[in-house]
Amino acid sequence: MPLDFTCSHCGGGVSVPEAQSGHVVICPWCKKSLSVPPLVMAPPAESAEPFRQLHERRPSRPIQRSNWLIVLVSFGVIALVGAGIVVVVFQNVSERADRERISELRTEAVRLKLQLQSMQVRTGLPARAGGFVSHAEMPGSDYSDKLKELWRVMIEHNGILDRHPTWVTPRLNDVITDTRL
Repeated sequence: MPLDFTCSHCGGGVSVPEAQSGHVVICPWCKKSLSVPPLVMAPPAESAEPFRQLHERRPSRPIQRSNWLIVLVSFGVIALVGAGIVVVVFQNVSERADRERISELRTEAVRLKLQLQSMQVRTGLPARAGGFVSHAEMPGSDYSDKLKELWRVMIEHNGILDRHPTWVTPRLNDVITDTRL
């Protein structure tokens, strides 16, 4: 005759053979270990119905399992996706700003080149093909200052291009030495 009792963890009905009285068994509902109560005198026939109901009854609450790993992985995935979106947006904004700055630097370089060439022409020095006379050949600090400014523009321009090696843009050195300007 089976021994019927309730699980002390989940409240589910458990039924085991009388031979397992006093042993440790696993609850079929919550899968936790529990001790089988010692064998007692058989109850009267009219009280057997509540035990049958216990055996058929399922636990009132669902089995609770630790979901911390699922939650942790979910938050990790969300954080990685969010970080990726932030990086892409920042990269696009940064690239757009660099493209605008490249355009400004090219305009400034052409302006400086024209100013330097006009200074050379005013002093009577021959204009060199794509090049400039040295500041030693050109008296006055204005020419030297413009030449230094041009070099600063070139260095900044080429530094931006170094950050974006996939851009198909000529270096500013090539733009400045172009004799068509």
